[in-house]
Amino acid sequence: MLTTEMPLGGAEKVFYEHIVAFSKYYKVFVCLFSSKNIYTGFRFSNTVFELDDVSFSNPLARWKHRSKRLKQLVAENKIDICISHMEGPNFLNSYTRSRCRKILVAHGSITVNPQKSTINKFLTNKFLIPFLYNRADRLVTVSKALQQEHIAQGVASDKITCINNFFEIEKIREMAKEATVLDPVFAENDVLINVGRLANQKNQRFLIKFIRHLREQGRNEKLVLVGDGILRKDLIEQARCLELRVFVNKEDDFDPYADVFVMGATPNPHRFIAKSKLFVLSSFNEGFPLVLGESLACEVPIVSTDCPTGPRELLTAHGSFSKDIQTYERLDCGNIVRYFTDNEAADLEVWTDAVTDLLDHPSRYAEIKNNCLKKAGQYDQPVILDQWRQLIDRSQT
Repeated sequence: MLTTEMPLGGAEKVFYEHIVAFSKYYKVFVCLFSSKNIYTGFRFSNTVFELDDVSFSNPLARWKHRSKRLKQLVAENKIDICISHMEGPNFLNSYTRSRCRKILVAHGSITVNPQKSTINKFLTNKFLIPFLYNRADRLVTVSKALQQEHIAQGVASDKITCINNFFEIEKIREMAKEATVLDPVFAENDVLINVGRLANQKNQRFLIKFIRHLREQGRNEKLVLVGDGILRKDLIEQARCLELRVFVNKEDDFDPYADVFVMGATPNPHRFIAKSKLFVLSSFNEGFPLVLGESLACEVPIVSTDCPTGPRELLTAHGSFSKDIQTYERLDCGNIVRYFTDNEAADLEVWTDAVTDLLDHPSRYAEIKNNCLKKAGQYDQPVILDQWRQLIDRSQT
């Protein structure tokens, strides 16, 4: 199994959970570009190989070394199948002429990615993806919309399989029972929660502006941010500049009257999600957001941006693709909000309508809450793991 490195992130968490689950049935070696940043909460006993065992200043030389070393490791350890996760490892896996079958796993949208420049996206989508991915034996996408995106870019449809990420539903629900320092806040307030990296892609800046907007409307909902990232200090400063009260976990004296609670990263976000009123996802792009599946398992309704891939499939009973909507749309497990426009004031108003549509209508909220756990069952680990085992076993024959 091949990826870049293993910090605490969504795709990395999926990679780790695959290591643990697959190791019950197969001999699994872990191969990383760099092993220097493995999250301490990821515990496994598998052998770990590192491709960047030699330092190169030239990117092309580094790429050639990685390919040569990957080919060597495959031969020495008699690897039957190399499963790679994320774009860079997928390119390397399909490019390297090693004698094993190659399965690529795509996690994120390739049409909407603000982190990529226009020229980078053009070169990747028009040349690298169709050329390299068609060399692999199988491409697995974590959502149906991702599957369609890759077909549209020239990947052969008969090479692509959609297998959603899985969740250990009962484990999540058990972990959700754990107490938190915010329990008094949850007991007295309607809390909106966002879990994820504090990064541009996740767009928590908008959520802080949204809380300010709710205050101006005379409302008192709280915002809890669980996660860490490069924007942590900027988000705290932004909230204070907007005259919002901020509690920073492990830095400030506890303030139950704060507007925004910055809790940091935790191996158990479920205890915060389960006690919240709504999960709010403001991302610019996603693939198959784990946090929404975890929210469903915790029976917490969702309000989410209509990203090109991911959220709509999770919020509907049978899955559906994103489509143009004027404001927001009611779905089985929450409300989906139109994609962001250039008019932020209008976007804030639409989000207000989408959130209050759930908070201010108890009967609809109860109906949505009841749907969440049913939907989560579609992604329970035994269901999804069986799909993976069928694919791997077919690839060995």
